[in-house]
Amino acid sequence: MKQIVGLLAVMVLLSFVGCKGAAETEKKAATSGGTQSNEVTTTITEKKDNAPTGPVTKIEFEETVYDFGEVYEGEKVRHEFVFTNVGDEPLVIENAKGGCGCTVPEWPREPIPPGGKGKIVVEYNTKNHGSPEGRKQTKRVTVTANTDPKNTFLTVTGIVKKKSS
Repeated sequence: MKQIVGLLAVMVLLSFVGCKGAAETEKKAATSGGTQSNEVTTTITEKKDNAPTGPVTKIEFEETVYDFGEVYEGEKVRHEFVFTNVGDEPLVIENAKGGCGCTVPEWPREPIPPGGKGKIVVEYNTKNHGSPEGRKQTKRVTVTANTDPKNTFLTVTGIVKKKSS
């Protein structure tokens, strides 16, 4: 009976040591090479997501920066950025996104054929963006399409003044 109790005690002791050893090995893998390889995999995946998929074309804007000059706070500035599909494939604009909620783009949802023209209308709401002496504002819109590079940037810029009371 003493032998059985002694044998059980040894088995229990070995199981704790074995679990601790496995846990230590997992912990070392997670803090050294394991996390690094996950970061590398994530980085590679992110780069793949930024690469165009499917047929690629070219977009050419008449202008990518619009200076609206001086306006008073609360005014809405609208500008049409006209573009041409200068590639050999239909142009598909997947998304157009302003850098903040005050800059809102509208873009064509249908494909633009090679040689075709289109426009992206950007509206910038100047509410709460001015100062009495005038504050320089620069807002950017990211246009994502089946182009290389995948993202094109449009900018509206100018001075916003507060109305004197």
